[in-house]
Amino acid sequence: GLLVDAEQFGSQQVTRNYHLRGRIFQVPSNYDPDTRTYTGLWDGTLKPAYTNNPAWCTMDILTHPRYGLGRRIGVADVDKWALYAIAQYCDQQVPDGFGGTEPRMTLNAYMTSQRKAYDVLADFCSVMRCMPVWNGSRMTFVQDRPSDSAWTYTNSNVVG
Repeated sequence: GLLVDAEQFGSQQVTRNYHLRGRIFQVPSNYDPDTRTYTGLWDGTLKPAYTNNPAWCTMDILTHPRYGLGRRIGVADVDKWALYAIAQYCDQQVPDGFGGTEPRMTLNAYMTSQRKAYDVLADFCSVMRCMPVWNGSRMTFVQDRPSDSAWTYTNSNVVG
């Protein structure tokens, strides 16, 4: 707690400011959330750390038993390898418009009311431009990001 003697401030109103970092999430064991870097190969294990990477926030909302879907979905039911690739894309540094850099995507959510699970999941996924997909055995994710062309369509390969 914070204890302040009111006489120190006379008739002025006391103003308090706080910098909150939020929750501790499960993140990859080879991830350094302070530098947003991934070192070496990931063996699939997780460690607790603070992060505002939307991929790991999404993993938490899916697997946490108190405020997420953890009573119905476990870590094994979520494609952590797809989230790992998405998380790396989210952590890439991009220009911030002021001469510096910032992570491509971050999520600093403050949930104050109860909502449908799919609505919250869709909101979290929209932050990282992806869609949640149940592939029959687990929840996976498809992200809209630059990639190599799968096929080039021209007049020469169109029939009719």
